Amino acid sequence: MQYRIQFLESLLRAEFLFFMPPRTTLAFIVLTFAAVASLFVYVRSENVASSAIGTVPVAVSEATATPITRTDIVSAAVTAVTATTTHATFIVAEKEYTITVTQDKTVLDAMRALSAAGTFTFTGREYPGLGFFVDSIDGKKNAGGKYWVYYVNGVSATSGVSSQLVRTGDRIEWKYEKSY
Repeated sequence: MQYRIQFLESLLRAEFLFFMPPRTTLAFIVLTFAAVASLFVYVRSENVASSAIGTVPVAVSEATATPITRTDIVSAAVTAVTATTTHATFIVAEKEYTITVTQDKTVLDAMRALSAAGTFTFTGREYPGLGFFVDSIDGKKNAGGKYWVYYVNGVSATSGVSSQLVRTGDRIEWKYEKSY
């Protein structure tokens, strides 16, 4: 079933997208994305954004004048996009670790960071459509009806490690226990 969506300003565009065959719609979206990405690359390579900035006359004495250089602009831009960090506690088999990850990272991201630091090891598998499942931690495998189960702030997690975000102050604890 096709739907006719009408917006006063974008009637033609809405009808165009919704009445195209699915493959044509997908191709249109991909080409539009490629065009926008190309424009972004062009703007960055040509530095169009900085050349579009105009000059404003300001009365400054020569003794106090300090010119703004490209480095000042770049460092200001870098400061503006610095990601905030999240501090949380990670507990595995009664060993406690303080973790620091950038905002919007998952429990799996934190585990990989701890593993890369040589703090502990884990194995697991990615299941398409379901996410990542932990098979073992520090060499102790899921077996005999016992599994690694993780808790966030004392409550058994309701989502997988690849989708559970780490928030500041979280206590993430892994327990090896019987699962029902």
